[in-house]
Amino acid sequence: MANKLKFGKSLWPTSVHSLIGSFALLLICIQVFVGFRKRRMMALNEQMQSDIGPVYRWHGKLGLVAYDFCVLALVTGMLSYVNWSFANFLVIFSSLLTWFIAMTHAVLKTRPSEENQGLVSGSDV
Repeated sequence: MANKLKFGKSLWPTSVHSLIGSFALLLICIQVFVGFRKRRMMALNEQMQSDIGPVYRWHGKLGLVAYDFCVLALVTGMLSYVNWSFANFLVIFSSLLTWFIAMTHAVLKTRPSEENQGLVSGSDV
């Protein structure tokens, strides 16, 4: 976006790469907003020693989806703007490998507290 501003181009997304990147930025903004709300609600619950307000369990899953779109924007940008060489292939391959490892870890990871005690009390929003 800074590059578009520098050269006086429109900020409106016009390519697949820019559409995916804009959606990724939107998801990140939602994550930040909801993260602050979740943190505030957790502090309030701790202070009042009760479980009131939303828990936002979907917040973690949205973070993974945002990461997916960020990696997809990176790869589509590289595929459309770089010349094909072995070094560029390695960068794209390592980006996809890193994404695969992160997603595999996120899916296979279990939380002992949820396994032993059930889900955190509160309401989903």
